[in-house]
Amino acid sequence: MKQVGTLNYLRNSNLLEIVWLDGRSLQIEGQKLRLACKCGDCSSDRQRDLPPADAERAFRVKAIEAVGSYGIRLFFEDGHNRGIYPWRYLEQIGDMDIERRLPI
Repeated sequence: MKQVGTLNYLRNSNLLEIVWLDGRSLQIEGQKLRLACKCGDCSSDRQRDLPPADAERAFRVKAIEAVGSYGIRLFFEDGHNRGIYPWRYLEQIGDMDIERRLPI
């Protein structure tokens, strides 16, 4: 498993920035993070092609919480906080094309 060096949320640009200890970095947009949430509610909404109710607030990260050494939990401005994002999954999200349906 990759080791995280630093983790920053760039509020003005709505980007989560991860810098791995090997020096590589990754930036993921808030919209992509929310659309890739694997919680039961978001998965169910995706199956029914339902977008978040308040997209502007739904795509902005309010807070980040560590989940051990496993990953992070994101708290979005619309109150959503059920998704846990393992480091490996965050790497995959960075490579996903949000113009198509996310493969989750």
